[in-house]
Amino acid sequence: MLSPYASFELLTVVVAGLCGVHAYRTRDLPFFGTAVVYGVVLEKLVVLGFEDYTYPAARFVDVAGIPLAIGLGWSVVLYAGYETARRWEIDPPARAAFVALFVLHVDLALDAVAIRVQPVGFWTWTPAGEYFGVPLGNFFGWFAVGFLFVAVYDVALGRAATAAWSDGVDEVRARAVAAAVTLVAASALLYVAMFAWDVVTLESTLRKAIVLGSCMVAAGIAVARSNASLRQPATLPSLAVFLTHGYFLAALLWLGVHRTEPFLLAMSLAMLGVAAALHVAPVVLARGRSPEATPETP
Repeated sequence: MLSPYASFELLTVVVAGLCGVHAYRTRDLPFFGTAVVYGVVLEKLVVLGFEDYTYPAARFVDVAGIPLAIGLGWSVVLYAGYETARRWEIDPPARAAFVALFVLHVDLALDAVAIRVQPVGFWTWTPAGEYFGVPLGNFFGWFAVGFLFVAVYDVALGRAATAAWSDGVDEVRARAVAAAVTLVAASALLYVAMFAWDVVTLESTLRKAIVLGSCMVAAGIAVARSNASLRQPATLPSLAVFLTHGYFLAALLWLGVHRTEPFLLAMSLAMLGVAAALHVAPVVLARGRSPEATPETP
């Protein structure tokens, strides 16, 4: 029987594989591959710089003390969010705001479950935080990761694509250049953002809630004003997101967390509902408008 840690690694390999296949088909492997490396790098930077949480590295396949599964997980949520935003024709900078909210909806369902895995959580917060044991700063971190990675990538890609067009360089090479710039710049900016969070919030729960809530509202307004065109998201990244939600919902029930934390169960179900709205509702709406509409390719 698989241990919880091995099952989590298996999950991340499967869902990352789904997104990787899609990235290969769409010539977007530079974005996806950089997201994997970015996930490991940012985790190492945050662990070293802020020392708020630790991983039981001995239970995972790790890179410099950071489980490889974490890097794969980051690549999935970043890629799936970015691909959905592109399908919906959300232009920068609203695209970065959308991805920030996208990754956040996933973490709201998984983080509080992950720390309750027995005999030791996938990671451990010290001290425990305000959201079922998870600090609010964690969610600001997820928001910042999604926003900064996509914002920097879009800017870098725009400049690289312009240079590639004038010099006759292959599009994939331009994306690779943009991805390399993103890895360095977004990592540095994330570190600055987390430092600013500590300075502004001063360990005040109220200040943390206000800052995080303000970021979410601002992002929501930006997305709402973007005139997004709701289309069916790509099948493979969508499946990866649903598998992730399903895994942690099943873990919550298996561990019996719903008995002691019924509101966490409600939140997990609500975030699964958000995923359904993002990935399924556009299909239903499209078919309602045009019975002969065909789904987009995976």
